[in-house]
Amino acid sequence: MNGAAGGSLADLCDLHRAPVLFSCRDANCGSCRVLVVSGTEELSAPGAEERSVLDRLGAARSERLACQVQLRAGTGLVCLRTVRHQ
Repeated sequence: MNGAAGGSLADLCDLHRAPVLFSCRDANCGSCRVLVVSGTEELSAPGAEERSVLDRLGAARSERLACQVQLRAGTGLVCLRTVRHQ
């Protein structure tokens, strides 16, 4: 996904019909957990609420909640992979 204008990762996922599940969109459920394969530097840092949910889920440091991620303005490329829920 290209974040040339910055903005919300959730909005980009919706726009491009990415196969990311969104339920609460409020950093509560973790349904939108993704693995950032590359392009971490193009993303906002996780906030305390997101980090708390990820820690509770036992997520790897390279995992994020797509509902909370903001893309930095620029022309970088971000590669994501959805995380299977158990």
